[in-house]
Amino acid sequence: MNQVDGFCAEGLEAASELLADAAARAKLHLRPETITRTAARRLKASLAFAERLIRRLLVLLALEVELAPAAAPAPQDQETRTRLRAPRGFQYLPAERAPSGFLDPWADRPVSQARNQTGIIPLLYRWKTLMALLDDPERAARHMARRLRASRKAGELAPFCWPEDKLYRQPARVALVAGALPDLLNPALKAWFNSS
Repeated sequence: MNQVDGFCAEGLEAASELLADAAARAKLHLRPETITRTAARRLKASLAFAERLIRRLLVLLALEVELAPAAAPAPQDQETRTRLRAPRGFQYLPAERAPSGFLDPWADRPVSQARNQTGIIPLLYRWKTLMALLDDPERAARHMARRLRASRKAGELAPFCWPEDKLYRQPARVALVAGALPDLLNPALKAWFNSS
């Protein structure tokens, strides 16, 4: 195990602890149907931070993965191409775009819930998706490596890892990992994208 693998293993373990702590603070173990808006906002912020941390660790792991040459995609018949889309999973390389419906904030507003309550299902689904990624990080790293290879072949610019703000709000172990990631990722990504 080299230093990068050890750092990533430590980082993934810290991310797992961060997700467990966020679930405990939101009392997900009680299986609530709704939570308060404040609790939902805190859980959403914790999940967003954990998602960024996991994505960056997967990129670092993906740069170490040796992929086989890409095979030509198998032709699909019309029936398999028209299947329904699965619910949103983990976005390996999310596209930056304006939120849908930003011109009309009242469109598709949820029908009357309790005044200070919000639904837990989307946040719970996101939490379970992140926990599933932590169960098998090697598979996720291979998937990230394929995404990075495709973006490099398409001539896209190398992704840039911005430093995280307000790390003092995070647990010390998570803050150390998140603070070190930009210094490890940016030179590695630049070299990997320029090597072709």
